[in-house]
Amino acid sequence: TLFQNKIVLSLFICVVSYMTCINLVEITWKKMILNYCSSNTNSRMLFDTILSCLHLGIGFATIVMSRVCIYSLTCFGWLFTAMISPLLLGGTGLLFFVFMYLKISFVFRGFIISSLLLAVIIGMLQNISSKTCKYTFFDSTKEIGFLYLPKNKRDQSKSAIDMLGGRFGKSIGSVFQQSLLAFFVVPSQLKYGQEIIGKYICIILLVFIVIWIFALFILNNNIKEQQNVQSDDESTEKEQQNVQSDDKSTEK
Repeated sequence: TLFQNKIVLSLFICVVSYMTCINLVEITWKKMILNYCSSNTNSRMLFDTILSCLHLGIGFATIVMSRVCIYSLTCFGWLFTAMISPLLLGGTGLLFFVFMYLKISFVFRGFIISSLLLAVIIGMLQNISSKTCKYTFFDSTKEIGFLYLPKNKRDQSKSAIDMLGGRFGKSIGSVFQQSLLAFFVVPSQLKYGQEIIGKYICIILLVFIVIWIFALFILNNNIKEQQNVQSDDESTEKEQQNVQSDDKSTEK
């Protein structure tokens, strides 16, 4: 019954799309890290360093983007702010997959940057931007969407969407990747499986980005309808209060 409400259904689709997209990119990126670290002697220390830079970047970027989110909501409105998450996640995800297949390398101050290292760096920037969007633009606009639900359904809807949407999205991402690995990768090439199925993952990522954006437009239309209903109710209440006050003055 909860998902018969268009706002709840749209919010659920947005959460599922986000979790699916982040799962598709993150697993592929971590596989690229393992491939890069395996070619170095201090592989464990290098792996920990990359993850430490990731968490540091997420923390710093979240502080900055939280201020940008407030400014965006104030100046440009809900839809513009909500669209930032899928567009940024889709753009950086596409860039990551392009660099994963772009076999280029160059020398920077005597240090050779290979195509694999470049993919790791781009993937880290993608993860920073996507996690930052989650804590700022995505969560803020999602919570605003709950405000337009009836009060008796808000808590129940939020619990269902947060619990089911997150787990369902991760499951979808994992199912897609396991299925692609089973169909397109033989056991002897399993080490490079993510690179083999990367182009298919990229297509699936873009499909979910389109679904996400479509759900945002539907959600925005339903929010506007609720705003009109609320404004009509408020005007009706004011008219009733004015009538009551006129009646009281007439009696006096």
